[in-house]
Amino acid sequence: MKDYKTVKKLISNDEISFYELSSIENADIFVISTNMTRKILLTPELCGFQFQQNMSDGIHLAFEIIKKMNLIKSLNVSNHLHFDVLYLLRGGLNFNLHQILEDVYHSKCEVSFVSSQRIEEDGLMSIAEDSYTKWSFADDGILCIGDICATGTTMKSVLAKVINHDKSNKIHHKNLVVVTIGTMDSLRNFMSNSNQSLFKYFDKITFIFIEGLFTLHIDNPEINYFHLSNTDFFRKNAIYSIEFELEGLEKPASLLERCVIYDGGSRSFEPNLYLSNLFQYWVNLKSHLNTDNYSELIQTKTNLFDYQKKYAEWLQGVSHWEGIDKERLSRIYEKGRILANSMNYDYVTDLVDSRIHSLKESDA
Repeated sequence: MKDYKTVKKLISNDEISFYELSSIENADIFVISTNMTRKILLTPELCGFQFQQNMSDGIHLAFEIIKKMNLIKSLNVSNHLHFDVLYLLRGGLNFNLHQILEDVYHSKCEVSFVSSQRIEEDGLMSIAEDSYTKWSFADDGILCIGDICATGTTMKSVLAKVINHDKSNKIHHKNLVVVTIGTMDSLRNFMSNSNQSLFKYFDKITFIFIEGLFTLHIDNPEINYFHLSNTDFFRKNAIYSIEFELEGLEKPASLLERCVIYDGGSRSFEPNLYLSNLFQYWVNLKSHLNTDNYSELIQTKTNLFDYQKKYAEWLQGVSHWEGIDKERLSRIYEKGRILANSMNYDYVTDLVDSRIHSLKESDA
């Protein structure tokens, strides 16, 4: 699968931006950016119901715009749409797709459930705890799945189950819509030659990425002590919305977070454990940081130091933003350059100390 270098802006206002990446074969790929979804990615301590509510509100707004402007042809209301929503337990419940789709399209959804847990064995990802299934599909429905996708392993496993169920029950899903906070790695995996039987089963596949296509942390001995390989999402060399970049620069501590999204299941359904793990990450980070490794950590996780390049050279590195207003790009470059030049060891340790203090206060 080719890498995407350009993003076409379809709509942008104070509430939402909607971007399209080049389509390939029978797949369309979009990126949405909303105030609510940026909030959950840039405020990791937001958990429990607040996390779910912001996620749901952002996705709801996206589907309202999709319907109003007919941005996704397979979701054209003239097609008498019927939705089959499939929830991957637990994290998929955060996306609240059955309520959103019924509210926006006034079409009741059939809802199915599948349990699935990724595990790592000898550096490879596999699926465990996938014995529970509860199917409720109608023939010719649009299959809709919401999930946080790191490697695409879970999605591949679940779709294979769906296709087997369809064939056994002599039904068919023409179209697939995936709403995800995900990585480029998961998209490449899904589109790989080894998955072509899954890919070609559907007439049309639509991916809606929330805020961007992030990169996946792969084994790195320097940071494995407090990062999870094949799990944590980074911004390094990712393609994400310019709105996310701007807000991220205004919250510099977010550049040091362990992961762009963290564990969606734990974040919603085990908030106390989640907040404890979040706090412990920052404590571990503080104990690990020193004058020799702090800049390498930032370089590994983000593109922040690219702002130290000359403007023309920096622009080449963000070519996927080529359709963005040049004046806006110039302002963001200035903001990023100031932050990058400020990011010395003392500044970073102050950010870490402040983050630890704020997490302590929020837990008090």
